[in-house]
Amino acid sequence: MKHVNTQFNLSRVLPDAPQRPILMRRSLDVVSSVIPTVILVLLPKCPVCVAAYIAMGTSIGLSLPVAAHLRTLLIILCAISLIYFVARQIRRPVAPE
Repeated sequence: MKHVNTQFNLSRVLPDAPQRPILMRRSLDVVSSVIPTVILVLLPKCPVCVAAYIAMGTSIGLSLPVAAHLRTLLIILCAISLIYFVARQIRRPVAPE
């Protein structure tokens, strides 16, 4: 019985086909790791400023303890997402060129 190759090699038909998904995925990886960094850089250092920015952007007034907890929560979430993205980049195998 003759062996039939059931896998279709798209790179023979379209030489640029494998690069597009890889480029898009890597671009999304870079953007997704930059967003938490930008949030951490632009995050105000004092709870009063956090409350003022939220009040200006949403017209919702926050008390200082709530703004302090919100700021702490944002810092924790950004740090966790940065750690996740770094761990994912470290664990990803390097594709042969």
